[in-house]
Formats: sequence, structure tokens, C-alpha cells
Amino acid sequence: MIKKVTPRRTGEFLIAMTLVTGMTAGFASSASAAAPAPYEGRACSYNEIGDQVFTVESASVSPVVTHFTSFYVTTGTLSENTYRLNVVDRVGTSINGQSNASETLFEQVTRTVGFSVRKDESTTNTEDLTVKWRFSSPGYYGLYKGTKRVTGTFSHAVCSPGWGYPRYVRRGSGTYVTFGPIEEGTVRCVDVLPARTVRRAAQVVLGCPAPTAPATGKTDEKPAAKAGAH
Repeated sequence: MIKKVTPRRTGEFLIAMTLVTGMTAGFASSASAAAPAPYEGRACSYNEIGDQVFTVESASVSPVVTHFTSFYVTTGTLSENTYRLNVVDRVGTSINGQSNASETLFEQVTRTVGFSVRKDESTTNTEDLTVKWRFSSPGYYGLYKGTKRVTGTFSHAVCSPGWGYPRYVRRGSGTYVTFGPIEEGTVRCVDVLPARTVRRAAQVVLGCPAPTAPATGKTDEKPAAKAGAH
């Protein structure tokens, strides 16, 4: 949780969200809290009126390729060329579906997912770009630029005057979108890459089939185990 004194408006976004517990982070997954957060209903001082406590309820991380091109390097090629990457996707920061930023909220998202996310009103480059790469090995390549998109839900409570004493009051809930560091590089279908990475996502854009090595390894082990039992 993050506690910070801020105005009631952040840019054009009127802050009015709920405070609940249960931060979760995962790939292409989301979760919501079942229990109320400890700050809801907690007493606060008159000096704290207007203070806000943010809670990230869920966080879903998915790799996304934002720029891409493919090409074939023939045998004997040894040169440095300039390649044009086309925009294939865009990612920005938004709150409740509107382009917006909240440093306080996205600092909490950073802690939840374990890597730095953008906290300003930024987007990935929406223009086509060019890069220089040098290739000497023949093969079919994908040249990419991408990042990790983070989506989820959040809530917060505000210290408000109450009956006899101020307390943290629930104000609603919202959704957010942001993204992590930019990554760029090349991929080939022969590369064995971890799942849920930007490089693997680039392989999918390149049209590479899903890896089959793990399934082959399991079938090789079963006959040996049966033979040892006899």
C-alpha cells in the first residue's frame, strides 16, 4: 500500500476508488480481493484528511511486440543493413480507459510485478522506425521491438471526516494499463526461448511453431523407468 497526500484530481482523472486487499501478479491473469483492506474504516487524524492509500488488486503481465519486420539472410552474406520496422501494436499508460498517469499508483504496480513500469503519460513509439543490424549467418530472421504490458485493477481509500472522528473511507475501484522497459533484438525459429517473454512473442509474429522439445524428453524417460521395474 502507498499513502500519499494528493489533490482530489490527477490531471483530468477524478480519484474515487475502493480500497481492498489481495495483490497478485501473473501472466495473462487477474485476481480480485475477497477481504476488505485494513485501512478501510481505520481512524486517521484531522491533519491526514485527504490522504489516499492505494492498493493494487490485480496485475496481469503479457509480452507484446510493438514493432516488427522479417527478412532472409542468404549464405555468404556479410553486411550491415538498415531495416525498417513497422508498428504492429501500441501500449500506453491509462487509468479507467483514459490516457492518464499516477506516479503513486504506478509505483505500487512496480512493486507488485517486480520490474519498473512507466509512471507518466507515455506510449510506445507509434511511428515506424529504422535500425541497423549486421548479420553473417544465413536464415530467416525477425527483427523486433517490444515490451511487457501490465494491466489490472486497483482501489484506494481516502481519509475523510466521519461521525465524531476522521477515518479512511472506501471510494470505488478502477483499472489501469502501463508497460515496462523497451526491449529490441532478433529472433529465429531455431532459437529455443522461454515462454511468456518478448522474444518468444516475436517468434509467434514471425510464424514459428510452438516448441516441442519438452514433450519429446518426457516420452524418452518413461520406457527406461518401466524397464528398471522388472
